[in-house]
This record gives sequence, structure tokens and C-alpha cells, in this order.
Amino acid sequence: ATRNWRWEFDAAESKWLNAEPDQPGREPRCRHGGRLMPMGNGRRLLLLGGGGSLSGKQDDREPGLPLFDGRFHRLGDLWRLDLSTNQWTCLVPVPGVALPHPWSACFLEKLGAVVVMQGHAPSAPFGTPADVFIHRLGRDRGFVQIASHGDIPDGAGHGYLTPANSGRTLLAFQKAGIFEVTLEG
Repeated sequence: ATRNWRWEFDAAESKWLNAEPDQPGREPRCRHGGRLMPMGNGRRLLLLGGGGSLSGKQDDREPGLPLFDGRFHRLGDLWRLDLSTNQWTCLVPVPGVALPHPWSACFLEKLGAVVVMQGHAPSAPFGTPADVFIHRLGRDRGFVQIASHGDIPDGAGHGYLTPANSGRTLLAFQKAGIFEVTLEG
């Protein structure tokens, strides 16, 4: 089973507090493996994807929702949590960005953009680059696939993404090395 509860650590009391109880049927859906990304100096959090369902129960397929892996749906939705008000806001609803293969993501604060890199299918020929998607908060309705050019490594793995100092650049840690990715436009 998966849950949509939220726990926070109280450093003064040195214990975990249940900030939001588990409520199957409530959005954001119960999930595992989603990516949390801080924003606004840690006053807000972004939650991207993961695997889950509204019920939180394994094997509960939701009719019309794609990307069921035999246990849960792969969710490509994007949520923002304001930690001062405990208010969730859906930025991109399910199914969001299709994430059938392993992926990595990061938030570029200066651009107000979430970048997702998804490894390609195992059947893709060697040298096929990973797919890259972007969602610019407040500008895009969903995720937009962007073209890559330059020294592009094989996209068999999704790597690990992290923002670099410039605000328009991120680092992609891949099997073939560490690559600098600069967003244009």
C-alpha cells in the first residue's frame, strides 16, 4: 500500500509529527517514489510523480489512467505545497508527463522551471539520448518536451540532475560522465 500522509520532524521535541493524516481518495494521490524539490528558500515544496493510486492499495487500476505497471499507476503529476498554510496546489494533473522509464528531476529556482530527464526504453538503439521535459511554473499548462543538441550521452540511464549556479544550467550525472546542460530561450 501507499499513503498520502505527511510527517514533519520537530527538532525542538526531537520527534516526528503527523502533519497530514493518510486519506485515501484525497489529492495528491497516495504514492511512493515521488521527487520532492524545495523552492522559495524551503518555504514550499514541489512533488513530482511517483507510483500510486487514489485508494493507495496495490493492484487498484483506475480506468482511463495510463501507465499501470501491474501494481500502481506511474504518476507524472506536479504539486506545490505551501508549508506556511499546508495548502496543496495542483500544477500539472495526472497523468502529467509520461514517465514509463526511470527518470530524474530538478527545480531551477531562477527560471521557475522543473526539468525532467527520462531514460529511454531498453529497446532503443545505443546512442539514443534521454528525453528531456520542462514545466515553467505559471507559464506552461503541462510538461513540454525539449530538443537536445551538443555532446549528448547515451540515455540508457536517467542519471541524476541537480541545478548549477547560473540558474539556467544543470548538471546531469550519467554513466558516461558529468554533463552540463544549459537551457536556451
